[in-house]
Amino acid sequence: MLSAGSLGVIILMLLIRLASKINPRKVIYGFAFVYLLFILLFFKLNSPFDLANSVLKQYPFINRDLYFGELIPAYIKYLPNSWLAESAYWISNGLVSYSLPLTFLQLSVSILLFIIVFLLGRKWYFKTWLMNLSLTAEHISNKRQKLYLFSFEKISGLKPLTESLLKRDFLIFLRDPSQWLHLVVLLLLIFVFLISVKGIRYVGLGNFYLQTGIYLSVFLFNLLLISTLSLRFIFPLISLEGEAYWKLKSAPVDISFIIKNKINSFGTFVIMISLILSYFTNYRFTFQIELIALIISFAAAVTIISINFGMGGLFANYKEKNAIRIASSQGASITFLINIVYMLFIIILIYHPISKYFLSIMVRKPFDLSAMLYPLIPITIVSLISIYISIDLARRSLTRDL
Repeated sequence: MLSAGSLGVIILMLLIRLASKINPRKVIYGFAFVYLLFILLFFKLNSPFDLANSVLKQYPFINRDLYFGELIPAYIKYLPNSWLAESAYWISNGLVSYSLPLTFLQLSVSILLFIIVFLLGRKWYFKTWLMNLSLTAEHISNKRQKLYLFSFEKISGLKPLTESLLKRDFLIFLRDPSQWLHLVVLLLLIFVFLISVKGIRYVGLGNFYLQTGIYLSVFLFNLLLISTLSLRFIFPLISLEGEAYWKLKSAPVDISFIIKNKINSFGTFVIMISLILSYFTNYRFTFQIELIALIISFAAAVTIISINFGMGGLFANYKEKNAIRIASSQGASITFLINIVYMLFIIILIYHPISKYFLSIMVRKPFDLSAMLYPLIPITIVSLISIYISIDLARRSLTRDL
C-alpha cells in the first residue's frame, strides 16, 4: 500500500508539471493511452485464462502443496505484488526464512519510494499546488465559453422537465473527476474480462462438476461487476443532491417522476453492461441457454439497481459531497451484503439445471431445456418483491424532511 501510494503521488506530481508545459488534455489522453496499453500488454503476456488452464491440466491430481510459481512469467516476479504473494506462500507453508528476502526487498522499495516522494514534495509541492489551481481556473474559464451537448442553453426533443433533470444529473456526475475516472477504469476492467473469458465452453469437458463450477464462477463475477457499478454510481445518487435538495422538493414535481428519471438515466447504462457481459459469456452455448441467461441477468441487474437506489435513499447523507465516501459508508456495506445474498440465491437456483446441462454434453444426450425455466419463477418473484420494497424505500426517503 505504501509503495502504491508513493508511486501514485510521484506520477501525479509529474503529470501536473507536464501539464503546465503541454496541453493538459494531451497529457490526460496520453497517460490514459499508456495506462491502457500497459494493462492490455500485461493480460496479453500473463493471461489468467492460460494460467487457469495450466493449473487445471493436472486436475484431479492436484497436490495442494505443489508450488505453481513456475507457471508465472519471469518478469512478473519483479513486481511488488508478486513479492507479497511469494512471501505469503512461504509463510503459510511454515518456511518463514524463505520469505525474509522478499519481505526485506518490499520494505526497502517502499521506503525508497517514500523518500523520493518526500524529496519531490519539498521541491515541487507548492509549485504543483499553484499549477493545479491555475489549470483548474483555466479549465473552468474555457468550459464556460463553450456550449456543450448537455448545456441548458441547448434545446432537445425531450420534455422540458425530463431534459432539465437529465442534464442536471449528468452535470452532477461530471463535476467530480473521481466519478468518471472510476467509471472509465471499471469499463476498462470489464473489457479486459470479456477478452479473457472467451472459450469457456470447452474448459473442463470430461468433468461436468468442474465445468459447472467455472460457469457459475463467471456468472457470479458478472453479477459482482454489476453490483460494484450499482454500489459505486447508483447508491450515492440521492445523497449527491446535497442540502439544496429542498429546492427540488419544493418544486411542483412528482416524486415518482424524479425516481423514474434517476433510474432511467443511470440504470439503463448498468443494465446494458449486464446484458453485454451475459452475451459474451454465453454466446458459445445454445440460443436457448443464452436467452435464459440474458433474462436472468436482466432481472438481476434491475433488482440490484433498485436495491442500491432504495438503500441509498434509506442511508442518504446530504452533507457528504464525495461519492466515494458515500459508496464506502456503513449503509453501502449493508447494501453490498444484501446484494451478495441475492446473488447467491440466484446461483443456488441455477446450479442444478446448469450441472444437468453440462452432464448432458459430456454423455452426449439431449437436454430438457424446460429445466432451465423452473428457476425463473422464484427468481422473478423475489426480484419483483425486492424491486417494490426498494423503490418504496426510495420514495419514502425523498418525501421525508431533511
